[in-house]
Amino acid sequence: DFENRPAVLVCPGGGYFFCSDREADPVAMIFAAAGYNTFVLRYSVKEHGVFPKPVYDLCKAIKFIRDNAEEFGVIKNQIATIGFSAGGHLVLSQSCLCNDEKILSQAGCTAEECRPDAVIGGYPVTSTAWAEKFNELGRIVERIDFNRINKLIDSVENISEIRKTFYKIGKLYIILGSQ
Repeated sequence: DFENRPAVLVCPGGGYFFCSDREADPVAMIFAAAGYNTFVLRYSVKEHGVFPKPVYDLCKAIKFIRDNAEEFGVIKNQIATIGFSAGGHLVLSQSCLCNDEKILSQAGCTAEECRPDAVIGGYPVTSTAWAEKFNELGRIVERIDFNRINKLIDSVENISEIRKTFYKIGKLYIILGSQ
């Protein structure tokens, strides 16, 4: 028998091409050592990860943790997400889109089931302009609805808008790397 704990769900970066091992288990272990129950999401990538498919993956993962909170020893209303680089983009996007009916329908959950209680973006991608520089991203980039996403996540100047959105869900932490 053990005490229930808050949970942290880690979303590693990797440019939506892979999930970086160095931003996965090592991060989870640090949070575990600090007393959190930790999970790592290996979300859909490459041609299987065309946006918003990774958002569905994250919604389903949060719902899965909530649905199994008793078994996992998790405090149901204390589930945080943390992501780095593309994973940071993913956790910020998911948090902004977790009330979107189309997203919820595709993910098979309600907003309450998939809304994180806190969000940490570690050097998140906050602009999709970089993607135009990479030809190999062409197939994926063509399918991303940039206008919809960039309304909330376009640049550091729009962080105040993101904060307004996150105010409804709990805590937001953004860690920006140097330019």
